Amino acid sequence: MALAGFGFSSAVGAADVGLAWDANPETDIAKYQLSYGTSPGQYTQVKEVGRDTRTLVTNLEAGRTYYFAVSAVNYAGMQSDLSAEVSYQTPPLYFNLNLAWNPNPETDISAYRLSYGTSSGQYNQVVDVGRDTRATVSNLEQGKTYYFVVTAVNYAGMASDPSSELIYNGAPASAVASSYTLLEQDSPSVSSLSSVYGSQLDLMNSYLGGDSAGGVDASLSPTASHVTADPDGDGVKESYLVFSYRRTQLVASDSSIAASVEVSGDLASDWQDSSRLRGVVELVEANAAAPGVDIVRVYLPTSLATNGRLFARLAVTKQAP
Repeated sequence: MALAGFGFSSAVGAADVGLAWDANPETDIAKYQLSYGTSPGQYTQVKEVGRDTRTLVTNLEAGRTYYFAVSAVNYAGMQSDLSAEVSYQTPPLYFNLNLAWNPNPETDISAYRLSYGTSSGQYNQVVDVGRDTRATVSNLEQGKTYYFVVTAVNYAGMASDPSSELIYNGAPASAVASSYTLLEQDSPSVSSLSSVYGSQLDLMNSYLGGDSAGGVDASLSPTASHVTADPDGDGVKESYLVFSYRRTQLVASDSSIAASVEVSGDLASDWQDSSRLRGVVELVEANAAAPGVDIVRVYLPTSLATNGRLFARLAVTKQAP
């Protein structure tokens, strides 16, 4: 009995696969049983097919490999050996990502260009955004990490240096209907700066664990990922946007410096300090990035999203001495 397969991906992101097999030559076959799972030879699901020699298996997880085998059962309840195993890899899930950035301070900006790719510093896709400071990137593949930069172009056609790189670690199947977005703030609001830091960007870079004299290091950029987790340890897993960033212990211990992760649902309303919002959990791993450099992960419940959008940024300020 040979098992063959054909498949297609449904519009909602789950995958279906149609399977067909040769009929068992015995005359007393009462039904067929299709067994399948996500590991070879280990079948966690069984589907009763009746006497048909084909069936449709629905709601398979996108981007996974499934393994199938079929057996025949006669009227006496005796089951045949399993057929040879066949496998099918469901198509990956694609999602859309909303991005936003601070406007270039120059007055002659004619357009912004958003560049991105799957390798840091290598951008094989370029989107001309016009003068908008936000864009939606479509058809990104679940499970892949994407890297984004934006440049400003003036009316003379001259392009600015690219922004620091933004990293996004993909999105799970539960994010099909909504996009959860990271907004990196390159120039945080700073009331006053001492000469130690020199500029707003140096302050941000120093806070994130870089060299204040060396400018912005793109590798220190905050990242975001969408997870299902239980960060507060209450035994209940929920959906979160995780905003992660490095924090230098020396700079963070300076009482004149304040840092917070702020969120917005639509960018039109005021930014809110996430620590004041219900359900937000912050976890710190000491010395996780380097000696004296912590990793801070702020778990933002996706229920905070407005119309399927949730923007987050890191704001660092320093008061005058």
